[in-house]
Amino acid sequence: MEANSLKGLFQGLIPPGSAILQGTVTKDDPLEITAANDSKLVISGEQLIVPWHLTDYTTHADYTMGDKGELRDETYTKVDGEHQHVDSRGGDTSKVKHKHYVEKLNAYKMTLKVYNHLQKDDLVYLLSINNGKLYYVLDRVAGQVAGKDI
Repeated sequence: MEANSLKGLFQGLIPPGSAILQGTVTKDDPLEITAANDSKLVISGEQLIVPWHLTDYTTHADYTMGDKGELRDETYTKVDGEHQHVDSRGGDTSKVKHKHYVEKLNAYKMTLKVYNHLQKDDLVYLLSINNGKLYYVLDRVAGQVAGKDI
């Protein structure tokens, strides 16, 4: 094992009776993870500790788009006669579908829903604790897309 790999680094830090292993999520509800090198080792239920960042959660954030970016969201109006514009030729557009563009957006203290739960076929790193009686899910293996079932 390379000393500069994530797995090698953690293995150098963990106490006796613990180990780092890789697994694959074989079921996501209820969560079940099968060890990469031992298909008979299926971990689920109270054996698993899943950290907050590997679940769906709500948080708060600020979003500010500076002068260099642009957000475009095309929204079409209903033709209801209540939405008034005058086009460049002086005509009324209240009975014509048209687009509006949002060019800058600042959102402060907004609520943000993060969809990051573990899903079937995700590859994960696990920390085996107390000689395999408990497993802590450290993280996904790098390069995977979270929220792919959304």
